[in-house]
Amino acid sequence: MDEGSRRYWHFLSDIFHLLAAGGWLGALAAFALLLRLKSLKGEEEARILARVLTGFESAGGVIVAIISVTGVVNYLFIVGPNLDEVMLSTYGQLLFLKILLFAGMIVLATLNRFHLSPQLERSVRNGQYSVAVNALRRSMKFEFLMAILIICLVAWLGTLSPEMEMSAQ
Repeated sequence: MDEGSRRYWHFLSDIFHLLAAGGWLGALAAFALLLRLKSLKGEEEARILARVLTGFESAGGVIVAIISVTGVVNYLFIVGPNLDEVMLSTYGQLLFLKILLFAGMIVLATLNRFHLSPQLERSVRNGQYSVAVNALRRSMKFEFLMAILIICLVAWLGTLSPEMEMSAQ
Protein backbone atom coordinates (compact mmCIF):
# COMPACT_ATOMS: atom_id res chain seq x y z
CA MET A 1 0.00 0.00 0.00
CA ASP A 2 2.74 2.45 0.92
CA GLU A 3 6.33 2.76 -0.25
CA GLY A 4 9.61 3.58 1.45
CA SER A 5 9.74 4.39 5.15
CA ARG A 6 6.03 5.29 5.12
CA ARG A 7 5.31 1.61 4.48
CA TYR A 8 7.09 0.54 7.66
CA TRP A 9 5.43 3.23 9.80
CA HIS A 10 2.02 2.15 8.51
CA PHE A 11 2.87 -1.48 9.11
CA LEU A 12 4.01 -0.70 12.67
CA SER A 13 0.82 1.26 13.34
CA ASP A 14 -1.27 -1.65 12.04
CA ILE A 15 0.58 -4.10 14.28
CA PHE A 16 0.00 -2.01 17.41
CA HIS A 17 -3.64 -1.41 16.46
CA LEU A 18 -4.30 -5.12 16.03
CA LEU A 19 -2.38 -6.12 19.18
CA ALA A 20 -4.30 -3.59 21.28
CA ALA A 21 -7.63 -4.65 19.77
CA GLY A 22 -6.73 -8.29 20.42
CA GLY A 23 -5.82 -7.41 24.00
CA TRP A 24 -9.20 -5.78 24.56
CA LEU A 25 -11.06 -8.68 22.96
CA GLY A 26 -8.99 -11.16 24.97
CA ALA A 27 -9.77 -9.30 28.19
CA LEU A 28 -13.48 -9.36 27.34
CA ALA A 29 -13.27 -13.11 26.75
CA ALA A 30 -11.49 -13.59 30.09
CA PHE A 31 -14.12 -11.50 31.89
CA ALA A 32 -16.84 -13.53 30.18
CA LEU A 33 -15.28 -16.69 31.57
CA LEU A 34 -15.15 -15.15 35.03
CA LEU A 35 -18.77 -14.01 34.76
CA ARG A 36 -20.18 -17.42 33.82
CA LEU A 37 -23.11 -18.47 35.97
CA LYS A 38 -21.35 -21.63 37.14
CA SER A 39 -18.11 -19.90 38.09
CA LEU A 40 -19.65 -17.30 40.45
CA LYS A 41 -20.99 -19.58 43.14
CA GLY A 42 -19.78 -17.71 46.16
CA GLU A 43 -18.46 -14.57 47.71
CA GLU A 44 -14.82 -15.48 47.13
CA GLU A 45 -15.36 -15.76 43.34
CA ALA A 46 -17.12 -12.37 43.32
CA ARG A 47 -14.23 -10.90 45.31
CA ILE A 48 -11.74 -12.28 42.75
CA LEU A 49 -13.80 -10.82 39.90
CA ALA A 50 -13.82 -7.39 41.58
CA ARG A 51 -10.04 -7.55 42.07
CA VAL A 52 -9.43 -8.59 38.44
CA LEU A 53 -11.64 -5.80 37.12
CA THR A 54 -9.81 -3.26 39.26
CA GLY A 55 -6.46 -4.66 38.12
CA PHE A 56 -7.37 -4.22 34.44
CA GLU A 57 -8.07 -0.49 34.78
CA SER A 58 -4.58 0.71 33.82
CA ALA A 59 -4.12 -1.81 31.03
CA GLY A 60 -7.57 -0.95 29.68
CA GLY A 61 -6.70 2.74 29.53
CA VAL A 62 -3.46 2.02 27.68
CA ILE A 63 -5.29 -0.27 25.24
CA VAL A 64 -7.91 2.38 24.46
CA ALA A 65 -5.21 5.02 23.95
CA ILE A 66 -3.23 2.77 21.59
CA ILE A 67 -6.33 1.84 19.57
CA SER A 68 -7.36 5.49 19.30
CA VAL A 69 -3.96 6.83 18.25
CA THR A 70 -3.16 4.02 15.82
CA GLY A 71 -6.68 4.20 14.39
CA VAL A 72 -6.20 7.87 13.53
CA VAL A 73 -2.70 7.17 12.16
CA ASN A 74 -4.02 4.30 10.01
CA TYR A 75 -6.84 6.48 8.71
CA LEU A 76 -4.32 9.16 7.72
CA PHE A 77 -2.14 6.57 5.97
CA ILE A 78 -5.07 5.04 4.08
CA VAL A 79 -7.27 8.04 3.28
CA GLY A 80 -5.31 11.12 4.27
CA PRO A 81 -6.67 14.17 6.06
CA ASN A 82 -9.73 14.10 3.81
CA LEU A 83 -13.13 13.68 5.51
CA ASP A 84 -15.68 15.10 3.09
CA GLU A 85 -15.34 12.73 0.14
CA VAL A 86 -14.73 9.55 2.12
CA MET A 87 -17.88 9.97 4.24
CA LEU A 88 -20.00 9.71 1.09
CA SER A 89 -18.55 6.32 0.22
CA THR A 90 -19.46 2.88 1.53
CA TYR A 91 -15.97 2.69 3.03
CA GLY A 92 -16.47 5.93 4.94
CA GLN A 93 -19.91 4.94 6.20
CA LEU A 94 -18.65 1.56 7.43
CA LEU A 95 -15.65 3.25 9.05
CA PHE A 96 -17.99 5.72 10.76
CA LEU A 97 -20.10 2.82 12.06
CA LYS A 98 -16.93 1.13 13.34
CA ILE A 99 -15.97 4.32 15.18
CA LEU A 100 -19.47 4.62 16.67
CA LEU A 101 -19.30 1.04 17.93
CA PHE A 102 -15.83 1.68 19.36
CA ALA A 103 -17.19 4.78 21.12
CA GLY A 104 -20.01 2.62 22.48
CA MET A 105 -17.46 0.15 23.81
CA ILE A 106 -15.61 3.00 25.50
CA VAL A 107 -18.85 4.18 27.10
CA LEU A 108 -19.55 0.69 28.43
CA ALA A 109 -15.95 0.27 29.61
CA THR A 110 -16.20 3.61 31.39
CA LEU A 111 -19.49 2.55 32.99
CA ASN A 112 -17.83 -0.69 34.11
CA ARG A 113 -14.78 1.15 35.46
CA PHE A 114 -16.47 3.97 37.34
CA HIS A 115 -19.85 2.52 38.29
CA LEU A 116 -20.25 -1.25 37.99
CA SER A 117 -16.83 -2.34 39.32
CA PRO A 118 -17.04 -0.12 42.43
CA GLN A 119 -20.64 -1.26 42.88
CA LEU A 120 -19.43 -4.88 42.80
CA GLU A 121 -16.73 -4.14 45.37
CA ARG A 122 -19.27 -2.50 47.70
CA SER A 123 -21.82 -5.26 47.23
CA VAL A 124 -19.25 -8.00 47.96
CA ARG A 125 -18.56 -6.31 51.30
CA ASN A 126 -22.30 -6.29 52.01
CA GLY A 127 -22.74 -9.90 50.87
CA GLN A 128 -25.33 -8.90 48.22
CA TYR A 129 -23.35 -9.11 44.99
CA SER A 130 -25.73 -10.91 42.58
CA VAL A 131 -27.34 -7.69 41.27
CA ALA A 132 -23.92 -6.12 40.58
CA VAL A 133 -22.67 -9.30 38.88
CA ASN A 134 -25.76 -9.43 36.65
CA ALA A 135 -25.30 -5.77 35.68
CA LEU A 136 -21.67 -6.52 34.75
CA ARG A 137 -22.77 -9.55 32.74
CA ARG A 138 -25.19 -7.44 30.69
CA SER A 139 -22.63 -4.71 30.13
CA MET A 140 -19.92 -7.17 29.09
CA LYS A 141 -22.32 -8.96 26.71
CA PHE A 142 -23.08 -5.68 24.93
CA GLU A 143 -19.41 -4.75 24.83
CA PHE A 144 -18.50 -8.18 23.43
CA LEU A 145 -21.28 -7.93 20.83
CA MET A 146 -19.94 -4.54 19.73
CA ALA A 147 -16.45 -6.03 19.45
CA ILE A 148 -17.75 -8.85 17.22
CA LEU A 149 -19.56 -6.30 15.02
CA ILE A 150 -16.36 -4.27 14.76
CA ILE A 151 -14.45 -7.37 13.63
CA CYS A 152 -17.10 -7.98 10.96
CA LEU A 153 -16.83 -4.36 9.82
CA VAL A 154 -13.03 -4.62 9.69
CA ALA A 155 -13.35 -7.71 7.48
CA TRP A 156 -15.76 -5.84 5.21
CA LEU A 157 -13.57 -2.72 5.15
CA GLY A 158 -10.64 -4.91 4.14
CA THR A 159 -12.45 -5.74 0.89
CA LEU A 160 -12.99 -2.08 -0.03
CA SER A 161 -10.69 0.60 -1.34
CA PRO A 162 -11.56 4.11 -0.23
CA GLU A 163 -9.58 5.64 -3.08
CA MET A 164 -11.38 3.69 -5.79
CA GLU A 165 -14.79 4.55 -4.36
CA MET A 166 -13.93 8.22 -3.98
CA SER A 167 -12.61 8.49 -7.54
CA ALA A 168 -15.73 6.74 -8.91
CA GLN A 169 -17.99 9.48 -7.53
